[in-house]
Amino acid sequence: MNIRKTIAATAAAALLATGVLLAQPPHGHMGHMMGKSGAAGASGMAEHLASVLNLTDAQKASAKQLHQELWTKAQPLMTKMRQQHDELKALLDGAHPDATEIGQKVIAAHDTRAQLKAMHEDFANRFSALLNADQKAKFQEMRQRFEHGPGDGPGHPAEEF
Repeated sequence: MNIRKTIAATAAAALLATGVLLAQPPHGHMGHMMGKSGAAGASGMAEHLASVLNLTDAQKASAKQLHQELWTKAQPLMTKMRQQHDELKALLDGAHPDATEIGQKVIAAHDTRAQLKAMHEDFANRFSALLNADQKAKFQEMRQRFEHGPGDGPGHPAEEF
C-alpha cells in the first residue's frame, strides 16, 4: 500500500470515529437540553433541576431566561454540527476520500463542538450564580454524575458535563 493510501485510510478511520461522535447528541446536561429532543427535553430537565434544587419562583424565572439565551445561541451551532457530520460522511463515502479535506472538516467540527462546550460552561456558571450554597453543592454533585455517566469507567474523562 502506498503512503497516500495509508494516509487516506488512517484519516478515514479517524474521521469515522469522529463522525460517530458527532452523530450522537452531546453528552450530559447539554445533551438533555439540546439533543434530539430539543426544547421539549429542556423543559423536562428544567423541571427536574427545579425540583431537585428546590428553586424559588425567582430562580426558576432567571434560569428559564438563561436557558432561552443558551438555546438561541446554540441552536445554529447544533445545526452546523449536524451539517458538518453529513459533510464528513459524504466525503468518507466518496470513491476517493481526500485526507486533507477530511482533516480540515474534522478540525472545523471540533471547533464547533468547542464553541458549544464554551456556551454550556458559561450557562452552568451563570446558573450557579443564581443558587444558594446548598443548591450549588447539589448542582455540582449532579454535574459530577453527568460527567461520569453510564459506560464511563473510573478515570474516563467525559467530553463535557
